[in-house]
Amino acid sequence: MKYLLIIGGLLGIISQGVAQESSFTERMSKETCECITNKVETTKEINAENVMQDCMTAFVMENMADFAKEYGDALNDQDQVQKLGLELGMKLMQECPAFMQVAVQSRSGLDYTTERNSNRTKGSFTKLTKDAYPYIEVLTEGNTEKFYVVDEFEGYENVMYKSKELSNKNITLLWENRSIWMPKAKAFEEVKVLTKVTVAE
Repeated sequence: MKYLLIIGGLLGIISQGVAQESSFTERMSKETCECITNKVETTKEINAENVMQDCMTAFVMENMADFAKEYGDALNDQDQVQKLGLELGMKLMQECPAFMQVAVQSRSGLDYTTERNSNRTKGSFTKLTKDAYPYIEVLTEGNTEKFYVVDEFEGYENVMYKSKELSNKNITLLWENRSIWMPKAKAFEEVKVLTKVTVAE
């Protein structure tokens, strides 16, 4: 069914676009996170992809009437569905640790030690700003640079959930240039996207 495209868009979170926030998306994010968290806490062995699919599918199926009221015929528009999935995915990335736990597990085949032609920067962590795409500011040789969070990476949890503890600490960043959709500018912009963050001992 076409509602499954929402799941496809979410599981493939990449830098394509973010839909306008809505109360429906807020509720979907909250209840999906609660479902994922419950499964993580009560199940010894889980299939990460199945957990995310089950939780998101259950919410959509139980709230199809509200979905139609909020978004009309969006399920017949693949581009709109992708944007809705990306919006939900970004909210879960920022607000739901359990989501990131299963997301990382679902991509456990990634070799995080591979630098993937990333650039390397060393500097002092300044702050985290949670925007459409969260970003951190790092002081490097007297200049402040922004580095964006688009996908999970080694060091993601420290950046997103323990940013206060990183304040003024020296960190090493791996990053790559990527073109992502900026909702405020309503255009694609090339930015520095994080692929790994380590804290100096």
